[in-house]
Amino acid sequence: MPLDPHIQIFLNQYNEMPRPSLEDVTPPQLREMEKMSLTPSKEAVKKVYNKEIQLNERTLTIRVYEPEGTGAFPALVYYHGGGWVLGSLDTHDSICRSYANETNCIVVSVDYRLAPEDKFPAAVNDAYDALDWIAAHASQLNIDSTKLPRGRQCRWQPCCGCKHFSKTKTRSIHCSSAAYLSICRI
Repeated sequence: MPLDPHIQIFLNQYNEMPRPSLEDVTPPQLREMEKMSLTPSKEAVKKVYNKEIQLNERTLTIRVYEPEGTGAFPALVYYHGGGWVLGSLDTHDSICRSYANETNCIVVSVDYRLAPEDKFPAAVNDAYDALDWIAAHASQLNIDSTKLPRGRQCRWQPCCGCKHFSKTKTRSIHCSSAAYLSICRI
């Protein structure tokens, strides 16, 4: 089956773009390149704000997306893609805006620590601790604490890591999956 002509044009343009070899670029340089290629989202959301949260002797930033309507809302906790090395709140801003509007949920995007600067299991620890913080502070975020799923693009590691930690900590997390999004509930 041939590709859709619009997709073929996109792929041709993408393949013509000059890109350095990954062997020649450091992760911080890749992150800078990623920032330079961002296109600001045009999708409006009722309210978007960043919040610094204190987690076990470290501080992380979360970005909260609140849809139209009145809460308390269900929630989706989002961990951006990027292979644990790339990605940020900004690189996945558009998708979080869409999720907030399409699902009528509060979306909380977590800016977890990245490798190689922060070695495994730093990102998984951040994922669990942020989820725990969000659950404990649900009312401050206009979240219905009985409807607190968590999700992430593509890979299972944050979901499964959180599930593993939850067996020895204070919350029980149950995972299920869709083709594109892993969802867990506390």
